[in-house]
Amino acid sequence: LDKLETILFVHPNMEYGGSERQLLNLVAGISRRSRATVLVALYEYSGPLLRELTELKKVKVYNLEKHSSGHISTLFNLISIIRNNRVNIIYGFLVGPNLFGLVAGKLAGVKTIVWGNRVSSFTPRDFGLKGIVAALLLKYTSRLVDVIVSNSVVGQLENEKRFISGKRNSVIWNGIDTKKFR
Repeated sequence: LDKLETILFVHPNMEYGGSERQLLNLVAGISRRSRATVLVALYEYSGPLLRELTELKKVKVYNLEKHSSGHISTLFNLISIIRNNRVNIIYGFLVGPNLFGLVAGKLAGVKTIVWGNRVSSFTPRDFGLKGIVAALLLKYTSRLVDVIVSNSVVGQLENEKRFISGKRNSVIWNGIDTKKFR
């Protein structure tokens, strides 16, 4: 990343989970190895991994307060963060943040939008009407996304089966640094 880049990650919270650990590792790596500005916007300022995130140098964390402010306020809060920080890359990590990041990014004129695909088996009906609507939105808006990064080939193939495809699609295996466990 170029030192002039400002990247904003969008995620629900910092509870224990694979996506949260991947986000933390990625943000930590970028902040250590790059001169880019790194921002993280969370739906909720909560979770056991939040402390690790807030202790990272050169990383600013924002609380979108989604559950208390609602969807429209969250969207406008996100747009405000983007504009105030001159964000030029948005990276969502799950379905909801991907969609929020896309809409806010397009409205604020963000240069590059990245979606993270962290699930290999998402069955929309398991989530009721909300899941069905989300699946349709993903399908019909994915072509507006610059890059979709899946953490497995299976995840990428599932996206292809559902006709979810960005301008570019890639796989970065698991997002886990295996050197840490040797």
